[in-house]
Amino acid sequence: MEGKSTVNGSLFFRWGLRVALAGLFGYSGWIKILDPASFAQSVAGYDVVPYSLIPLVTFWIPWIELWAALAVLLIGPLRRSASLWMLVLLTGFTALKISAVFRGLDISCGCTGSDDPLTWVSVVENLIWMVLAGLHFRVDHRG
Repeated sequence: MEGKSTVNGSLFFRWGLRVALAGLFGYSGWIKILDPASFAQSVAGYDVVPYSLIPLVTFWIPWIELWAALAVLLIGPLRRSASLWMLVLLTGFTALKISAVFRGLDISCGCTGSDDPLTWVSVVENLIWMVLAGLHFRVDHRG
């Protein structure tokens, strides 16, 4: 009997991770797709992407986020690779945030459409999401 509850708990945990990650990335990608000008302004604010590449970044990042969200939630064989993509994106985003905070840039994150200023709290939030994406990559063996 104990083995069955452990399996159910594990399934619930993995499902919860998938829903949380898909929610974050789906919402984040969709907001950026709906308002690419605002996202482009956020990308430019970090002052690390050459101006000529901002349109490419502004177009591709939200679609990669949305694809990863759909794949991690709905496409079993791609779940693991989607969570790896999420982890890679979160690592890059976190590095950019750390760089911006260290440089004292007065910008918003640009992550989910919020105008809140970028702070160490935002960095910690990203680190938590990185842990969740890493956990999902580790525990979901499908894909």
